[in-house]
Amino acid sequence: MKKFDIFGEIWQMSDYYYEKHMLSQNGDYPMPEPDGYPVPYPMRGIFERSKEEGLFSAFRIGGDFWPRDFKLKALDPDQQRIQIDMLRGTTDYKRPENAELQLSYEDFAEHYCNAAIDFALAHPGRVMLCAVGEIDSSHPWPKDHCFRTRKEAYEFFKYNCFHTKVGSCDPDTLYRHLKKRGLSPEQVNLMMHGACLFAIPYFFEWGFPHIEIERGLGTSLNMQVSLAYLRGAWKQFGRKARWGIDFSTHQPNYNQCCWYDENGTRLGGFTESMTLRCWMSAWMGGADYLLCEGSDYTHWVFQKDGSFGLSALGEAAKKFAGFTLRSGIDRGEPVVPGAVMLDYYNGYEQEYGVSLMRPYVWGNCLPCTNTDLNISCVLDAFFPGQREVSAHTEHVRHPECGYSTRQEYLKLLKKKTDMRYLEKGVLTPTPAGDSIDVVWDTAPPEVLREYKVLIPAGAAVLPDSVLDEYVAQGGTLAVGMEKLTPEMEQKLGIQKEKPLGSDWDYDRLALTDGSFFSDGLRYGFTRMKFPSETKILAVNSRNIPVVAEIPYGSGKVLLCTVPLGQDVSGSALLGVWSHILQNEVKKHLPVEFDSRGILEIAVNRKENGGLTLALFNSTGESWQGGILFREPVSSVREVFPQECSLASVGNRITETLEPYSVKILTTENS
Repeated sequence: MKKFDIFGEIWQMSDYYYEKHMLSQNGDYPMPEPDGYPVPYPMRGIFERSKEEGLFSAFRIGGDFWPRDFKLKALDPDQQRIQIDMLRGTTDYKRPENAELQLSYEDFAEHYCNAAIDFALAHPGRVMLCAVGEIDSSHPWPKDHCFRTRKEAYEFFKYNCFHTKVGSCDPDTLYRHLKKRGLSPEQVNLMMHGACLFAIPYFFEWGFPHIEIERGLGTSLNMQVSLAYLRGAWKQFGRKARWGIDFSTHQPNYNQCCWYDENGTRLGGFTESMTLRCWMSAWMGGADYLLCEGSDYTHWVFQKDGSFGLSALGEAAKKFAGFTLRSGIDRGEPVVPGAVMLDYYNGYEQEYGVSLMRPYVWGNCLPCTNTDLNISCVLDAFFPGQREVSAHTEHVRHPECGYSTRQEYLKLLKKKTDMRYLEKGVLTPTPAGDSIDVVWDTAPPEVLREYKVLIPAGAAVLPDSVLDEYVAQGGTLAVGMEKLTPEMEQKLGIQKEKPLGSDWDYDRLALTDGSFFSDGLRYGFTRMKFPSETKILAVNSRNIPVVAEIPYGSGKVLLCTVPLGQDVSGSALLGVWSHILQNEVKKHLPVEFDSRGILEIAVNRKENGGLTLALFNSTGESWQGGILFREPVSSVREVFPQECSLASVGNRITETLEPYSVKILTTENS
């Protein structure tokens, strides 16, 4: 059974940090309103109480570990995994008590790095050093010029990741000290902490033994897409790194974390419901660990007399820890039949919080084209609604947002208004389940063959051998016409016909079996001649083929004659193409279901062959429906939020899911 850890903070908010952030009015930390109560932080008491409540199995030291080593001494690496956050080195250097040391920054950094490195070496495999971080989201992109090519942008990014000081991130100093001591990143369990999607595969390729991606803070926020990127990169680059999610509760518009007044009323951040569902999504999605960022204050309610107790989020954390750390439930490994393939140099990000609520490429230093937008269009097919996360908290973009200023937002929170309806896009319904990974077009054939269905998106370039080494071996390649080379067309026995001025339309497209149709998008297409064994799957109103199934060896090619399978504006995939992609992936899942635009389902395979299923409802409507198991099962149990056996009729069960809730089920094979 795969190990899972939950990290909490240890004494993160010292008096110095609290005063510093209050003076700078930094929204990263609880910020009382002028009429609010002063928030005391009894850090040592919180740490001891966290252990008593069993909230965490591991802890993060958020800086200030040298020259004072009391945090290091408070933890036992044999009992708890430890993460040392070295990203506050430049901040710690400026602490008043450290100024008394009269050291240059270079000398201070040497002592600081060596203290963390020595601690990691003394406890091999138990201590992670988070020493390079947020170099993707805080990258120093050029302001006065653009890049000539995407490869040039990548090289610029890579150089800065290893050499440029960004905020408190100082990789140059770190690597200099590692080299001086003859140590590799693997020997000291070095971690890369990121926040953007586009860079995730590079972190795995560059060999970081630990990779942590922060979610819930304001970049491309959808959890399912983030997990797809992480899983795919982990598989593509050798399954070597341990990876996890740092879940930050910062509500994207206000950038205020989850915290509570003395009455236990939440005054910022995501709702407890959303946070719990995201934690559970990380656990089901294959993460090795979860960091509950800011747990020193998000998990507690503080009183004026210095006493404190668990907040509503703290109670949820206790429940989550009891289930994931101590229940003995085997979560299994995610069942992922599909892979979306991207160009190695794509540099594509869907949004950057509330400051850039639109897609951009390589730090907005290259044009974002319709080909780039195809990445979002394909992801939308599997996670509809995943693009707009931060935007739902903007009154201008979404009039249903119940507030238009920070002051109105706080008034609603103080009235305990239900804000869950605004938390859209973070977790979305899944018509085909959480069933895809994201890989790069440099993935070797043995990695591609792990997936039943391969879907190139954006500017991905198919390997020359893809037909013989993937499709002929039993794989399904779902591809737009523009991705095939002349050699591939010849092997498939297809031929382009002479184009006509009427090779575009704005009409109804339909599956040839009459089961589905779509319309309302303008598109262009290529007229094709197909071999006799081809099965036409979809046609337009003129009965011209739009999607065809072409057998090849033991597999097949699903070919869309519309470039990229999307409309001419790049806003969405054609409905029939999206439907075909969903169904092709869904049929390889061991369960059958109907999401009806409400249900998100994640399916994992346990070591004993049974299944663990997570059912998520992130909408305001109840879901009730059947789940059909495509394999014999002897029993089905609900194990979260309660434990009970479920009655089945044959291999089918009926389930009900309340709004904004999650259930975990397990099965045993007959």
